[in-house]
Amino acid sequence: MVLNNSSSSANLQFIYTPFGQNGSTSTYIHNEAVGAKKGEFFEDILASWYGLNNTAGSLRITSNADVLITSRTYNDQGSAGTYGQFIPGYKEEDAISTNEKAYLIGIRNDSSFRTNFGFSEISGKETRVRMTFYSNNGSSLGSKEFTIPPYSWYQQNVADVSSIQNGFATVEVISGGKILSYISIADNQTSDAIFVFHQKVSQVQNKKHQMVPVIARAKGGYDTNWKSSLTLYNQASTNQTLTLDFYSATSKYTKNLNLSANNQISYGDLISEVFSEVQGNVSGSLHLNSTQGLMISSRAYNDQGADGTYGQFVPGWGEGNFLKVNESGYISQILSNSSFRTNMGFSEFEGKSTSLKVEIYSSDGSKLKEKNYTVDPFENLQITGIFSDMGISGEVSYSYAKITVLSGGSIFAYASVVDNKTGDAIFIPAKK
Repeated sequence: MVLNNSSSSANLQFIYTPFGQNGSTSTYIHNEAVGAKKGEFFEDILASWYGLNNTAGSLRITSNADVLITSRTYNDQGSAGTYGQFIPGYKEEDAISTNEKAYLIGIRNDSSFRTNFGFSEISGKETRVRMTFYSNNGSSLGSKEFTIPPYSWYQQNVADVSSIQNGFATVEVISGGKILSYISIADNQTSDAIFVFHQKVSQVQNKKHQMVPVIARAKGGYDTNWKSSLTLYNQASTNQTLTLDFYSATSKYTKNLNLSANNQISYGDLISEVFSEVQGNVSGSLHLNSTQGLMISSRAYNDQGADGTYGQFVPGWGEGNFLKVNESGYISQILSNSSFRTNMGFSEFEGKSTSLKVEIYSSDGSKLKEKNYTVDPFENLQITGIFSDMGISGEVSYSYAKITVLSGGSIFAYASVVDNKTGDAIFIPAKK
């Protein structure tokens, strides 16, 4: 989906590069115009735009306006539903270039999960990349180098190049252009995956207060059983003392931890493993306080026991990344129909009672409804079925929301779009 929030029409060009090819000579080019204050949703784009099937690659997008790009790559099981992963559009400043390093945390290759890694080159130069693998305790498991053609995409299973089972990796650009890197972690039974983008030290260093906006251990609609996993990596050169504060709707629970330098720690069912005193169905937000900041990865997942899991990636953010008073953020690609439902959530970061306004627009820019909500200090307020809660009836195809903080503290706003048949969801953060 392309959301053009500017005051003039956006002219976009979409250039598709299949796996391993030189994108500077790609002939797969598609043009679209998106009107001012409008959103356009495009379904199955490789088939509908380029007439392609059984292919994978990257999509380079140019535009004369600053637009918001969101996408979902999904496993289509026909009448049985879909299992998808949310993949946002990234910009040049998100990439790493020569002599820069990024981290991919939470790698799993075991009986339950498999991990693919991928690179996209975005500057039009042949680029040499080194990937180094580490166990959870920081022990090196070897490295591998790759050459990525200009504007190209490369993906491979981690097990093909490393013996790593649980750990993390670094990505370094040795020469050439700029790289976006990621991992895609898939459940071996369901093949449902989450997309986890690389993190840089500069993004988290000295972010002493960070938040995962929603964690849960609770029964949901359509026989879903929600749990949360958490991975923390200490990128600092010294050990860190951590305080984890879980704020439920009624209580605060605290756990203190120590994490050594260059070490990673993971929890598969966070509330049961770390906050074992918490009973029953519960959800809320997790606040992390550390001495130098951490790299964080979380997954909220529907646990179906022997049948596997269906999850959504939930980022952990630090100070400076939230919506403050008089700031607005946009959530694209939300809908409500017989196939999908949308929940929306707001987590408060500063410990202040906060008022906000939600406006939902159809893709043509027409406002459907608006409603104000109040979020208590450190609360995670999640609205089940945001469309019906705001009085929007009937089926609504792809649309977007604008969230504005009116008073109080800082807010992490998000949507969780759930497939009604599979219970699989994608997590979409608000974007300023």
